[in-house]
Amino acid sequence: MNAVPALPRTVLVLAMVLASFACVDGDSPVRPDTTSGRGGGSGAAVLLIGQWSHDEIFSDDGGNLHSSKTVWRFENDSTARRLVIATNVAAAFSDTVIASALWEATGTKLTVTFQPPDSGTVTYPYQVHLSTLTLGGVEFMRDD
Repeated sequence: MNAVPALPRTVLVLAMVLASFACVDGDSPVRPDTTSGRGGGSGAAVLLIGQWSHDEIFSDDGGNLHSSKTVWRFENDSTARRLVIATNVAAAFSDTVIASALWEATGTKLTVTFQPPDSGTVTYPYQVHLSTLTLGGVEFMRDD
């Protein structure tokens, strides 16, 4: 009988992070209204302020385990920060990319304009439901 090797510490930490998401009471999604919100503006845009994260664990075609964590932080002053940590668990190698941006929410759309040295503007449909932000079809959990 073959012994199963111990999971790398990165996998265990990632599993603990995934298990630690808190829920907020309530059962109705908060849909953005037709008002515009820049930073701490009116309407549902205020609900975006804070930190949100999305974690994924997956295997490549060779069976190697990988993880990806994306963290968005939306501030009241219209600034935002995106942190992406990509990890090859088998090789114990991680790469981190941080981007600064400005954000504006109008109706059901969130527009993010990346700041130098990055560039470009992306518009996502969004919705906040309890402690979940759905941004462009991807679910992010509130971290704060």
